[in-house]
Amino acid sequence: MYSDNTTKLCVLKCPNYYYGNILDNANYGTCVAICPTYTNGSLKFSDNYTKTCVGVCPSSQGTFGDQTSLRCVSVCPLGYYAQLTSTVFPNRYCVQTCDTGTWSEDVLRTCVLTPTDCPTINGTHYYAYYALTKCVKTCPLSDNLWG
Repeated sequence: MYSDNTTKLCVLKCPNYYYGNILDNANYGTCVAICPTYTNGSLKFSDNYTKTCVGVCPSSQGTFGDQTSLRCVSVCPLGYYAQLTSTVFPNRYCVQTCDTGTWSEDVLRTCVLTPTDCPTINGTHYYAYYALTKCVKTCPLSDNLWG
């Protein structure tokens, strides 16, 4: 249970825009409007599904830790990509640069493992662009850019 300071009640789930904090000793067991940014050296995120502060956004909900808003999101913000697994970011973060060996895919904003993982969305095919290790909607006309 959590202490809800807005209603002065013990609650199983915090109200909208509040998150159950079990990560920070200073506010342990309370509903907080902003989750602690760092605990034990790692980022923490506000999760709207569980209404709690989490260290890893739930994969069951298909969410990723957005380092700009410190929230669990289903789509990373523009310029960021959902990194499913990583040696640098092992906890499902949104990253600006995909790990070596993965490709950034701008439509769904994810890192894909191989160029054949570039998506087809609503009948539109995306193609592997080796020079940038990106999936692109249209291949460039100049052939000297291909790897």
